[in-house]
Amino acid sequence: MTCYYGGDTTDLEEGAKQILHIVMTCYPGHNVKVWGYNSGVYFITHLDFEQVGGNWGMALKGRQFFSASHMQSEVVRKFGEWLERANLRRGKATDDEIVKVEGVPDKNHANAPKKEIDVEKLIDAGKKYAQENQLEVPKEAHG
Repeated sequence: MTCYYGGDTTDLEEGAKQILHIVMTCYPGHNVKVWGYNSGVYFITHLDFEQVGGNWGMALKGRQFFSASHMQSEVVRKFGEWLERANLRRGKATDDEIVKVEGVPDKNHANAPKKEIDVEKLIDAGKKYAQENQLEVPKEAHG
């Protein structure tokens, strides 16, 4: 299990630590990262999905918490909802893998088809743009 937390300031880092503690108490065994940003938003990421699908997770506005119990109920609710969207059961982590997360665009899933890029077409388009806008084309771009 891998978990870590941090923040843009020491106060935000402490808040992230508290949120991670709540997640680990209610949902043990999940690989989780919590980060507190200067905007006052805490972002919780399930690292198993981050490895296959990018930086998707849930955001919590730190200023919305009016008590420790309110923060706990919001964290438990939001993380549990995220687990359900990932087709994982709430509670302790199992060996189930995250294949798809409801609400995350298909292109951000590991099994999403990758679009082939015609590099020659891309270079030609860049040269054409440079000529139309009277820009100097670097020597290595000349064909």
